[in-house]
Amino acid sequence: MLRDCLDSLAEQVVPDGVSIVHHIVDGGSSDGTLEILKVWARDRPNRTFRSRPDDGFYEAVNSGIQETEGDIVGILNADDFYFDQQVLARVACAFEDRSISGTYGDLIYIQAGNDRNHYQVKRYWKAGAFCGLAFRHGWMPPHPTVFVRREVYANFGAFDKNFGSAADYEWMLRAIFKASLPMLYIPRVLVAMREGGMSNRSVRARLLANKNDRRAWSENHIRPFPWTLLMKPLRKLPQWWQRPQK
Repeated sequence: MLRDCLDSLAEQVVPDGVSIVHHIVDGGSSDGTLEILKVWARDRPNRTFRSRPDDGFYEAVNSGIQETEGDIVGILNADDFYFDQQVLARVACAFEDRSISGTYGDLIYIQAGNDRNHYQVKRYWKAGAFCGLAFRHGWMPPHPTVFVRREVYANFGAFDKNFGSAADYEWMLRAIFKASLPMLYIPRVLVAMREGGMSNRSVRARLLANKNDRRAWSENHIRPFPWTLLMKPLRKLPQWWQRPQK
């Protein structure tokens, strides 16, 4: 499904004066990925990739953040794709507001194996606007839709791989909630994600992620409400019957 990801990037239409740098981080694949990337990057200076063994997903993400350039940083997984051709234009427009440090939007989950032109929406994550106590009520933005200014990573650090699949949650607690990062909600679907993420592969994986969620609060020296970690999965229940407006 890498081609869906790459095609959705290549089709983005952005305003004059805005440039996009695509940097792919590959963990030393031997399944034909490199051949796809070589064709994708050929004679295009704004498309780069590197391939070498790494110590897991979040180490790859951290190195990608360090290796690429750009004022605004977004992360798109190989199995995901941008919902339409205007996603990065909307993001660029949002960042014209110098008072914000980041943006996020809505996300859909599609059935694993579906391509981006023919898919079934399985869940719809309507993020909603962020308010101060939202994290303590179990809220979080869909991480694949989050874009931040580069200095956010410089000021608050990157992902802590010791939290496993909860590393994105810990980072958002640290950088968005604890630091009161000013974020702007874009009320549109920005990313389509295939089902089967790291934290949802099994009951054991979900329980481990919940344990790491709790540890994220503790190690950041912030106290959740008694119901925070219970509400985190419960808030996701409407995703199964809500659908985005067409």
